Amino acid sequence: MNCFTARTVATIKRAAIGLVTATLLAGACAASATTVLLDPTSGGWVSYFNPVGPDPRPYPCFACDPIGTSNAAWEAANPGWNNVGYDDSTWASYSGGWAPADGSRTPFYLRKELNLTGTPTAGTFSIIVDDDYRVWVNGTMVLNDDSNGCCTFGTANLLPYLVDGDNVIAVKAENFPGGGFFIDFNGSVDFTPRAVPEPATLALFGFALAGLGFGRRRKNA
Repeated sequence: MNCFTARTVATIKRAAIGLVTATLLAGACAASATTVLLDPTSGGWVSYFNPVGPDPRPYPCFACDPIGTSNAAWEAANPGWNNVGYDDSTWASYSGGWAPADGSRTPFYLRKELNLTGTPTAGTFSIIVDDDYRVWVNGTMVLNDDSNGCCTFGTANLLPYLVDGDNVIAVKAENFPGGGFFIDFNGSVDFTPRAVPEPATLALFGFALAGLGFGRRRKNA
């Protein structure tokens, strides 16, 4: 005699589906904000110096836009240096300080890659350089100081340019025509990680599915 009527099986199914939904919602890891620091000592920054030497143009040169046109040949040969996907494996690590003290090379390039595994919620970046700087987020310029003098402080909101996934902050600093220059910066990026089911949740999910299969087998007995 089949003691599991169609109504009983339907009740079991509804209960199992409810259990699956509840456990998935309750067992997902609580999403909490994560902060990525952007200061020089936070790690992940790499640097590259113009290998040619000091800028050959005469000083002062307020009309020649040093930050915009210096080292143009290298930048043309390295498209995307300020964007995601560029190979910076040969660049040196950077943790702050003068760049370089002997003034032998200018401009100076910086990159930091960020893998945000969730939704960006905030981002700020502040910088000061002797003399000029440009800052990009994922290839979009967010700061541009071409005053050709020391030392202009700049700050930018990065949030509109950040994405869930791979990001890069890139900096070009120029001390025209050379002599060693100071660069300092700070900032942070906040993001909410994607919720991931906990192992206990997945186990309950498996039990619920097993319950569905049991009800179906009893119905067909």
